[in-house]
Amino acid sequence: METQIYTPKEFPELFNLKSLSKQAVDYHIKLYDGYIKKLNEIQDEYKTINLDTANHNYSHHRSLLVEKAYNYNAVVFHEMFFENLISKPFEPECWLKEKIEKYFKSFDTYIRDLNATVRSSRTGWAITGYNHTDDTIQNYAIDSHYISVPIKISPILVIDTWEHSFMPDYGIDKAGYFEHLIPEINWIIVKDRLQKAISDV
Repeated sequence: METQIYTPKEFPELFNLKSLSKQAVDYHIKLYDGYIKKLNEIQDEYKTINLDTANHNYSHHRSLLVEKAYNYNAVVFHEMFFENLISKPFEPECWLKEKIEKYFKSFDTYIRDLNATVRSSRTGWAITGYNHTDDTIQNYAIDSHYISVPIKISPILVIDTWEHSFMPDYGIDKAGYFEHLIPEINWIIVKDRLQKAISDV
């Protein structure tokens, strides 16, 4: 059984951010690398799994499937989060703002809703996603890496809300973390993700 091997990506832009310290970024990259290592271990182990022992109560097969989803989502969410940060702030383009304002009435309302989503997410993620079912843009709170993940949603903006993302620099001030992070969102990446999501409908 062939399985994909995942390799860490590099994100040098993270070390130029004003919102996150070098120490916080170093911790975060190390955690990201760890998720990739574990995902590859799971992929490798799956090659020799005894499929006949699969059981929904408990089995090695079930455990590998659950942990594969956990670690895979961790890798993808981290990469999207790192990619949508930039050290040179700029305003979102009119096209993107108009798309967001169609569903949130104003861009400020969207940012306030996203702020509330970050504060509402426990150990997990806050995402802005394009809903392929009803052609809307909405915010979602995801706990852990795989709990409350919405179906038919393409994430266009991802914010890490795990403690390791904000506590090194902000302690328990998650709102302060968001307020410093939002000026360094790469709105070009967000726009590109939205355009791709719309074209995939």
